[in-house]
Amino acid sequence: MQSKRQIRGFTLIELLVVVAVISLLLGMLLPSVRWSREVAQSMVGSSNTRQLVIGQLSYAADHEGWLAGPNTTGLEVKAKGTDGITGGTTGDTPTSTHDWISPTVGSSLSFSANRAERTRDIFERFADPKAIFPYTTLFPPGGGGFADSTDFKKQSETSPYLQLSYLSPGSFHYVSPNSKWSKTINGKTFRVGSGSTSDHNSRLETIHKGFGGPFAPPKNYRPRLDLLKNPSGKVAVADGTRYVDYQGGRTPKVIFDFDVDPIPGVYGSFLASGPIFHQSVEYGRSHPRAGGNTHHIDLSMRYFDNEMHISFWDGHATRISHKEAWTDPVPWYPRGSVYTGTASNATPEVDSVYESDEILP
Repeated sequence: MQSKRQIRGFTLIELLVVVAVISLLLGMLLPSVRWSREVAQSMVGSSNTRQLVIGQLSYAADHEGWLAGPNTTGLEVKAKGTDGITGGTTGDTPTSTHDWISPTVGSSLSFSANRAERTRDIFERFADPKAIFPYTTLFPPGGGGFADSTDFKKQSETSPYLQLSYLSPGSFHYVSPNSKWSKTINGKTFRVGSGSTSDHNSRLETIHKGFGGPFAPPKNYRPRLDLLKNPSGKVAVADGTRYVDYQGGRTPKVIFDFDVDPIPGVYGSFLASGPIFHQSVEYGRSHPRAGGNTHHIDLSMRYFDNEMHISFWDGHATRISHKEAWTDPVPWYPRGSVYTGTASNATPEVDSVYESDEILP
């Protein structure tokens, strides 16, 4: 008669060894999984920036080389007054004078004719996988006093808007403060502004001018594809989010909002100063109100170790580190731009290399 085989359980030491091996394997596997996920997200982000550039290139092909933005499509709606933006419109009408996305892809993607809903279309259809934070409020507070402010308020209360994922460098959309350019649309003549950017009526009447530093655009620059001179070396779209406002005291309170003004003063929700400006509210280490916080940098340079996607005006894309973004000004300004900066408004990396009046290639 066969004896029954004795069944022996795990000893405590054996169990501990198994647990240790499993923990070790998980420790090796999880970083790889996280890395793979981030790479996949990065591919989506890069694709989004390229798609937005293609939209701009298509627009330029149909409009004699002009780029959609505040001094082109924005002027067209200014010629109609604020009703040209806030009233009954179309899917390719800018949500603000600075919105270059609706005019370039709004029609093909069937964006809503309602400005508040069209804004959501932009923020969500071109959402970077790592741009996951909702806006907590509107700017001006409550949506301002515009004809459709109630629409924005209702939209934000029903479901908060997702952060905007991508920005275009304002230097390619504005003109030199010394420019003599004027443009007539529907019998209304626009000239380079001389008033305060806080003056709403002044903004309604003028062509938007850029800042005089840290690099001033050439006097003859206009937002045209042919005047970029080197489209393969100039940034059209980059990861980035406005606004992160820091208010109050030694430990600033963070207010995350977006601009619903149909005629914003500077940049609005769609343009950016770029990373060379040391006080940039998107990318700058010297944000004037940040008090040492880096929320704005983490929201804009959101991949890996503060890297960001950029796509150029010829349609190709890449990813750069924050150090590269703060060091090389060439991709962020039109060819012929002149260095006028100092250590107070240019990054230290740039100010240590560039001399006054040096011209960008």
